[in-house]
Amino acid sequence: MNDSKVHLFLFVLIGNYFFTLLIIGLAAAWISLLRKPKPLKINTGAEALLSYFLLFPIGISNLINLFFMFSSVIRQQSLSAGTTVRFKLKWDLQVLASV
Repeated sequence: MNDSKVHLFLFVLIGNYFFTLLIIGLAAAWISLLRKPKPLKINTGAEALLSYFLLFPIGISNLINLFFMFSSVIRQQSLSAGTTVRFKLKWDLQVLASV
């Protein structure tokens, strides 16, 4: 493997995407709280943290898992049907580009 720091950073970022999305969700909640009118009530802060926590690490990671699940199912079906792997790769890239 390549020992560069960028390669290691990208490996940890992609390999640990649930934790990465958690950090992004907390950052989005913090930005949302900064934009709200002051003084903040406790329920406003809790609502922002919970809603962004539900959106980013849980919702988006489930979408990522769903894509990988469907991708593997379609790959297995296309290989069993005798179609080429090139078609599968082209389909995966088109799905990624449309997201």
